[in-house]
Amino acid sequence: KATNSAAGMVGWKPRSERELRQRLEEKEHDPEAIEAAVTRVQELGMQSDREYAEIFVQSKWRQQRWAPARIRGELMSKGLTAADIDAALQGVFGDDMAISVPREGYDDEDDDEHVTTDTRYDPKHHLIQGVKRQAELSRGLKSDTRKRRLIMWLQRRGHNWD
Repeated sequence: KATNSAAGMVGWKPRSERELRQRLEEKEHDPEAIEAAVTRVQELGMQSDREYAEIFVQSKWRQQRWAPARIRGELMSKGLTAADIDAALQGVFGDDMAISVPREGYDDEDDDEHVTTDTRYDPKHHLIQGVKRQAELSRGLKSDTRKRRLIMWLQRRGHNWD
């Protein structure tokens, strides 16, 4: 019964091992059944913390432009290992996991200078596009207000001003 429940949970949405265990405990399955269920769904390839981390990193970066530090913190709170988190972050952000974009003076003419030729997976390009969208939304506001809103947008996603 616990295995069917676990399979249904991970079939509904990806979950970390810790989340899966917590959900099974909430459904009042006994500890032995939980252990057996988690092991079984992992053997079947239905649950993997490494794959969960990869999906989570890609999703949070592409949809919400979360910074690597914020993503790392969230994955740690979900019980993932540092190795799984690092591998997933490196898959999106590269080995240095740093996103550096120019603070001022960025314009479309300089695109080649700041991003790679394949921008589909370039974090700098996607972050710049997100900032441009936010800037467009605040068009017509005072310069100080626009700047403050852009900074707040970045900070809510875990990016720092450095």
